[in-house]
Amino acid sequence: MHVVPLGHVSESAGAPTVTIRDPLTEEARSYALSPPLANLIPSLDPRETDRAFTDEESRLLEGMARLGVVALIEDHAPLTALRFIPVTRADVRFDAALDGGFRFDSDLHRPFELSEYGTRLLEKVDGRTDMGAIAEEVRREALADEGDRAEIEEHVPTTGHGVEEFLVDEAYRFVDALRGNPTVTFEPAPAP
Repeated sequence: MHVVPLGHVSESAGAPTVTIRDPLTEEARSYALSPPLANLIPSLDPRETDRAFTDEESRLLEGMARLGVVALIEDHAPLTALRFIPVTRADVRFDAALDGGFRFDSDLHRPFELSEYGTRLLEKVDGRTDMGAIAEEVRREALADEGDRAEIEEHVPTTGHGVEEFLVDEAYRFVDALRGNPTVTFEPAPAP
């Protein structure tokens, strides 16, 4: 199972607090984190699938999922399961081209690096669309472009993943690249 931390963790009245914002209404809810949660949430890596959680950690995660503090996504889930919304909280600007992608910075001076496909995901962030729909649009555009399609056919089969699985993995790498960076937060999507 993939666990995606949502909201933004900060200090409030001397205690770690996670704040979740509804992307549509901007209404915010904050939750003070108990010491076990304050340790668990920052340790979550959305790319991991094999982490063995204790029974207590599993109960905490299930409770936090009900509150919208984390998203729990089954392994090998389709793009449509990525029901969390990336929201930019500061102006993002291009900083440098790298061998495997690009480096960005923001008004918050918190640089981050993204792959080419991570950058394509970032370009589509509008604060209202969930990650699954964003990744699906990137997939449609890539498959419609002859050059992208040839590159995908050349590289994706060697990984043993299809295009959708590749983009699901890219979405988790995108979340990981921005984990703890308030430039982009990930918020719970409204119930379908």
